Amino acid sequence: IIQPSFEEVGAVALLPLVTAATFAFYMILTRRMATQMHPITMQTYTGLAACVLAVPFLWAFDGSGIGPLDPSWPEAREMKLLILLGIIATCSHVCISFALSLAPASLLAPIQYLEIVSATIFGYFVFNDLPNGLTFIGIALIVASGLFVFFREKQVTSGPVPPP
Repeated sequence: IIQPSFEEVGAVALLPLVTAATFAFYMILTRRMATQMHPITMQTYTGLAACVLAVPFLWAFDGSGIGPLDPSWPEAREMKLLILLGIIATCSHVCISFALSLAPASLLAPIQYLEIVSATIFGYFVFNDLPNGLTFIGIALIVASGLFVFFREKQVTSGPVPPP
C-alpha cells in the first residue's frame, strides 16, 4: 500500500507507518481519557497542547530562511480553507471523543477504514486518479481485516450471557 516504495524515496516512505502508530496512540489515549473527561474539555486541552508545542517552533524559525520551517502568513483564500479545516477537524475529534466514551475502541477502529474508501472516491472525482492494482489489494486486505475485527467484536460482546 505504501507507495512510492522505500527503495524509491528512502525513509520518507515510513512516514505513513509513523502516522498510523501515532493515530493509534491518540485513539488509545482518547479512549482512556474519554471516560474521565468531557470531550469538549479534552478537545480544548488538545488544542492548547498543540499551541504550546507549535508556537515555539514558529517563533524560533521565523525569518530563518529555511523554507519548510520559516512560517509565512497564508493568502486570504488559504486562510479561509485553514479555518474551515480547523472547524471540521475539531468537530471530527469531538465526535471521536464522544464515540470513544460510549463504545470500545476495538469496535470503532474499523469504521476509520471508511476513510480509505472515501479518499479513493475523492481522489477519483477531484484528481481523476485511482490507485493501482497492488494498492487495491492492500486496501481490500485492510478493509477486510477491519470488518473481521468489527464483526468478531460484535459477536464477542453479544455472546451468550453466563449463568448467574
